[in-house]
Amino acid sequence: MPVKNKQIIFLLIFMILGFVFSLQLKSNLKFNMQKTSAQYTLEDLKKQLEEEKLRGKALKTEIKKNEKKNEENLKSVVDEKHDEELKNRHEILNAIKLKAGLVDVKGPGVIVKLDDAPARTNENPNVLIIHDSDVLRVVNELKKAEVQAISINGERIVPMSEQVCAGPTIRINKRKYAAPFVIHAVGNPDQLYDSLMNSETIAMMINDKIKVEISKSNNIMIPKYNSSVDKLMNSVEVLEK
Repeated sequence: MPVKNKQIIFLLIFMILGFVFSLQLKSNLKFNMQKTSAQYTLEDLKKQLEEEKLRGKALKTEIKKNEKKNEENLKSVVDEKHDEELKNRHEILNAIKLKAGLVDVKGPGVIVKLDDAPARTNENPNVLIIHDSDVLRVVNELKKAEVQAISINGERIVPMSEQVCAGPTIRINKRKYAAPFVIHAVGNPDQLYDSLMNSETIAMMINDKIKVEISKSNNIMIPKYNSSVDKLMNSVEVLEK
């Protein structure tokens, strides 16, 4: 092949290689720019989320202050009026709020800790774990003993609360919790303790080797029922962990 033709072929090859290299370089630059933009957007969203969380916490604090102030003002008006009917209505309102779980409750009571039984060979696994029915029976025993307020793993139990078993977890107020389950109950400590210790429910659980601990306490705090806003913020915090 003549030398001139070889030079032309090499020139064409180099031109093609240069064109391919140029396309590859542009593609890499575009990809890096998109990646940088995506990273910037993600960091920007994280920053906005953190700002909204702080704003939400500030609003929750402000709401609590206003609720406390409103309750103090209402109590002050009731005390100043010396009106028995108004006083009775205020007491009824407080009783309704207590039953609905709309207020925090502090006072003496009992703490019940329930955990699955140790694994045993040749034993039905369902007998070794705590089910929603077990927790519900304990809650009912406390209710029969005139408990004022109950929480399970920090979730306030109200009339619309449900305890649903979902495999190894129990859903309480639409949130999942795994054993151990810690039940706080405010009421007469002796009455609550005796009611549980003398119940068939606790006796059956102990017989099945379920871990049961019951103790009295003079200072129990049960939070009010979590609103949907509180649950949303809690869910965001869980997702970030």
